Amino acid sequence: MDWQDKVLIGFAKHRQVKTERLLLRPMSIKDLSDYHEYTSDDEVLRYDYFPHKDMAESELSLVKWNLSQPLGRYGIELLAEKKLIGNASLRPSQEGILEVGYTLNKTYWRQGMGTEVLQSLCHLAFEELAAQAVRATVVSDNQASIALLEKCGFQKTDENQQTTNSRGEICVTYTYELAAV
Repeated sequence: MDWQDKVLIGFAKHRQVKTERLLLRPMSIKDLSDYHEYTSDDEVLRYDYFPHKDMAESELSLVKWNLSQPLGRYGIELLAEKKLIGNASLRPSQEGILEVGYTLNKTYWRQGMGTEVLQSLCHLAFEELAAQAVRATVVSDNQASIALLEKCGFQKTDENQQTTNSRGEICVTYTYELAAV
């Protein structure tokens, strides 16, 4: 069995990850309203794709990008409110390396939730999935995400001057990586 197959089995065994305040769990169509709340916000998505114009666009995105291939994709539920406040993912990139991504509703920024999410996904990657490294790609202007990665111990490993983002804009991106200890 190759490494990516082992990762998929690991994801299937770890469908939920609980932190002190959060539950990372598979999303469902019942999350649509909460999902639309942050995926229709241009401030939240300014470094990625265009915000959704309406509930129908959010519904298609939720189904296409999260529900159709749920392994390694997590909704971020705030336990105290039973509310979906974001989403995160781990994806096999190359042998031994997982790519991490995350989006958080701006109402919950600067409260340590991103740190909880990133640390819990790194723990899953290293302790349960035997990853050698976790990698993230971030737009150079996204200072909040860069600060989060650095706070969690990630190191900048690469810079790309000519990346086209999901909006079709040319931007500079950095690659950050956290190696297994």
